[in-house]
Amino acid sequence: MTKNLFSLSLFLTLVFYAAFIFGANALENPRKFSFAAEAGLRASSGMQGGGLSAWAYRGFGRKQNFLVGLGIRHSSYFSKNRDYITAPARFTSDEKNLDTLVLSGSIHSANLALDLRYSLNTTFALGFNIDLLGLSFGPEQNGKLNEFTALAAPTKFNILLVDDNDIGTINSEFYLACKLSKNLAGKLAFSYLYSEFRTDKKYIAGIDNDRYRNKSMGLALALQYRF
Repeated sequence: MTKNLFSLSLFLTLVFYAAFIFGANALENPRKFSFAAEAGLRASSGMQGGGLSAWAYRGFGRKQNFLVGLGIRHSSYFSKNRDYITAPARFTSDEKNLDTLVLSGSIHSANLALDLRYSLNTTFALGFNIDLLGLSFGPEQNGKLNEFTALAAPTKFNILLVDDNDIGTINSEFYLACKLSKNLAGKLAFSYLYSEFRTDKKYIAGIDNDRYRNKSMGLALALQYRF
């Protein structure tokens, strides 16, 4: 309980400081800042989902073509009979240490995210975004782990640490955005999602692990409203 409260307080503190810094700069340089809200859907084999997000962008360059954004992204994912593999990086380099947790479950996450975007012209833009850190939650699920029936729940704390060092549920997107009107844009994205469950105990003898990860590639569609 104490660890969960610390994770929540750390997440909220970082969100507060990010919002404060962006807000202060927006007041000083209003023409360089913009804000957006987004809703989208994501689909891949055996896993579907979607989410809502809010973004604050700062423009750079003479024509403000390069945008750097920070946002809060809420995502929900629903999987059916997906394989979740031993997650910690210290085990993934040796296949002998890998075990598979098979389950159908759902994960809901709220993450602080980074977005980098370059406007090709007045209509199209290319971009990349990725979750940095946040929290995940969802119901406990029974899954099959070798000969065991294992109880698992989403890993609560998410943090980007690069590849197999990542903890929790982290989503990233490469995308093409198309301006549809003055304030509305559509987005087509290639999404790469890490989702993770933690078991209620360490079931495999000789392996000090209770974290299992699924890596999923999919497509996402979204609408973004720019303020």
